[in-house]
Amino acid sequence: MNNAMASREPEAGLSDRTQEVASLRRQISELIKHASDNQALSRRIQQFELRLLAAREVTEMLGLLLQDFVDEFTVCSAALVLYDPDQEVDRMLAESTRAERLRERGLVTLDQIEPLTALFRPEIGPSFHNRAAGSLADWLPGKRSTVKSLVALPLTRREQLFGALILASDEADRFVMDNGTDLLERLASIFSLAYENNLYLERLKKAGLLDAASPLR
Repeated sequence: MNNAMASREPEAGLSDRTQEVASLRRQISELIKHASDNQALSRRIQQFELRLLAAREVTEMLGLLLQDFVDEFTVCSAALVLYDPDQEVDRMLAESTRAERLRERGLVTLDQIEPLTALFRPEIGPSFHNRAAGSLADWLPGKRSTVKSLVALPLTRREQLFGALILASDEADRFVMDNGTDLLERLASIFSLAYENNLYLERLKKAGLLDAASPLR
């Protein structure tokens, strides 16, 4: 009797260790897959950022962000809010065939900064929400009933807030703190840089200091 019990104890211990090894292998496989997915996502976003930097007009950039990015990265809704006190962007839109489509896709221009600063209190940084109700979702175009997570990314120029990129998902864990936030913040920084550059070139063009065929464009 005692001998039988003794023989079963090592077998039970071996079974437990086998299960532990199998569990560790699964965890390692999941970590490797997660790392691989993150690398693939990072490459895709980097390729998109290069397209932003290569854009030749402000309206082209806006279209890339509100249409191409939303479609390619399966974002269920987005809004781009820009502080435009001198109506520079509005004038560009008036001269563009993209204007109506951009407005429909979520472009908003403001002549007052307060609605923007209200999105990032108490400090400027990514702002996350886990529901469709509230001031953040109010900026989104169309239906918002399926939205379960949102993030507002500040757009800054020389440390001054000039806009916000709001992204929404129908997945509750898509836009949450520490879930790929660094990639999103990098995207916002690249957009801000490209936006400032194109806005400056548009001003030179309007002033007659830059020809439309210039290699700077």
